[in-house]
Amino acid sequence: TLEHYLQPFNPVYFPEDPDNSLLFTYVHEWYPQRIKNLANSHIDNESLLPPIIREEPLTIHELTEFVKQPVQAFFRQRLQVNFDQFIYNDKEDYEPFILDNLKKWKLHDELMQSQLKATLNKQDNILINKKQISRIQRRGELAWGEFGNDAAIELIDNTTEIFNRYQEALNRWPEIIKGTKEVRFKINIDNQILELSDWVDNILSNQQQYSRLVLESNNLKNKDGYRYHKIINHWITHLAANLLMPITTEIISKEHNIQLKSLSITS
Repeated sequence: TLEHYLQPFNPVYFPEDPDNSLLFTYVHEWYPQRIKNLANSHIDNESLLPPIIREEPLTIHELTEFVKQPVQAFFRQRLQVNFDQFIYNDKEDYEPFILDNLKKWKLHDELMQSQLKATLNKQDNILINKKQISRIQRRGELAWGEFGNDAAIELIDNTTEIFNRYQEALNRWPEIIKGTKEVRFKINIDNQILELSDWVDNILSNQQQYSRLVLESNNLKNKDGYRYHKIINHWITHLAANLLMPITTEIISKEHNIQLKSLSITS
């Protein structure tokens, strides 16, 4: 009888002399001698990826994705490997009596975006909310009857509080700058010209200063403090906007408002 250990990477499975051991593994690349040889091996410069030469400018989205997840950005841009395709989505047909957190966030974001459009176009928010909830119910994403009504009321209540604070911010920045503003920036790094070219929207003014007003479906703070991986989305755009003019960014999330101060061009 041979007693096996429950851990597949237990050191006993990687003996110095696997040919004479009853405990071994078929994963030869993990043997100590193999790892040692790899560590001491010389990496040929020809095996390295050459520096990337871009013919098109960078976008704000690309910079944001790189800052948030540099390894995934490298795999996606240089190796054409997209990790999102390996995420399994269970689309089993079921009656959604109780919404999970992800579904709540998606529906809340959808409702919030429709209400934002209504607010900026000076439409009736209550009527727009009812129409959007009806669309969601027709898609089968809310249960029928009391279960669905309770879920709809919760979605509307969460959205109403955010838009009360959004309306307060609009009162501070009453002039909406229509359209988008183009951002262009060039820099020479190692004799290569890198260029940023993109568009910035949601710009408002009080006739003296400028600000970007942004709605965020996620919570930006928790019990441990700020959730920087969520704020970074807005920080990169904030930097780009300040290439145009000194401008603040006010982020209105589910429970908190966060203001990013304006920057001078030399910051």
